[in-house]
Amino acid sequence: MRFSVALASIAAVVAAIGLAGCAGCSDPAAGEGDAGVDGDGGSTCDGGLLDPVANLCWQNPRAVAGYAFQDAIDYCGDLTLGARADWVLPRRDDFVGLLGGCDDDVMDWENGYCDPCAESATCGALFGADTGWYWSSTLYDMNHAWVAHFGDGYLNRSEIGFDLYVRCVRPGP
Repeated sequence: MRFSVALASIAAVVAAIGLAGCAGCSDPAAGEGDAGVDGDGGSTCDGGLLDPVANLCWQNPRAVAGYAFQDAIDYCGDLTLGARADWVLPRRDDFVGLLGGCDDDVMDWENGYCDPCAESATCGALFGADTGWYWSSTLYDMNHAWVAHFGDGYLNRSEIGFDLYVRCVRPGP
């Protein structure tokens, strides 16, 4: 009896803080991540927000659920948003450009740090204080792909089976 009550309590806590369904995802309701609200300086494009420096339209709001790597690629490939169907999962380099301020490790294709989204001129203007983990389409090896954490700007490799957030991109405008 105690065991089933403890499991029910754990399940309630997990659901309340938004961990169910996406182990690497932040929960907007808990004050983390991006609830789909623009930052303070983003220009809109058909289906998202425009990064004028890279001329990329970033999906906004992001995908609601977390996805494993291949599912993230499929989600972007199947996405029709703003009457456009040319969405793709962003490359590692797209995140490097979006976050900016990347250290030498990142530039040498190692794990490392860029500016956190909230402190990045481009990312902060588009997505405010988003703190989610996002897939890139860039594979590291057969079992890992590059990911970006908007909360602290960390670029890292992740196992492709984990569920992370997805924010598709397409050429702008």
